[in-house]
Amino acid sequence: MRRDLVELDDLAIRYNLYVSQSCVLAAAVAASLWMYDWTELALLFSYPGWLPLVAAVAFALLITMVGFAMDRFLPPHWTDDGQINIRIFRGLTVGQTAMLSLVIGTVEEWLFRGVLQPLIGVVWTSLLFTLIHFRYFGKPLLLGSVFLTSCVLGLLFASTGSLIPPIVAHTLINFISALLIQKEFRRCNR
Repeated sequence: MRRDLVELDDLAIRYNLYVSQSCVLAAAVAASLWMYDWTELALLFSYPGWLPLVAAVAFALLITMVGFAMDRFLPPHWTDDGQINIRIFRGLTVGQTAMLSLVIGTVEEWLFRGVLQPLIGVVWTSLLFTLIHFRYFGKPLLLGSVFLTSCVLGLLFASTGSLIPPIVAHTLINFISALLIQKEFRRCNR
């Protein structure tokens, strides 16, 4: 793990996450106000029907199962992010974990799918999305999985015109993964 990250305590890491998510939110809001009128903006958050939501939930479950299998069956150095995810989520209640997952899912999908994707397309948006997950640099498997996940989130948005399916999928991926991280952390620290 990088020395500068080791020196940060869990609260400082979470604080940096909150600051970065606030910047992403500010960018999403500002760009949305420039790109859309109020009606178009409201349509981004419109209910897409039950089938896209079922697809979003199924995709989230698939991704978390694949991530769980990667953690279980691959060498740890292939999937270790420097324990940043553990340090972000350990010590949070289930409610705090759900809220943090919802905030991250909503803010990131709004910027990447709602603002960038209409301008530069699914692939370029997914490349940028992958780049913000810089802690995975040097981990080709993790970078590839973030890129592919982002492409599918982009397709969920492209097929419905609504941010709700990618927000649901992103939030569930983060939430379920965080619960699994917390469970494993508790098991290892008994």
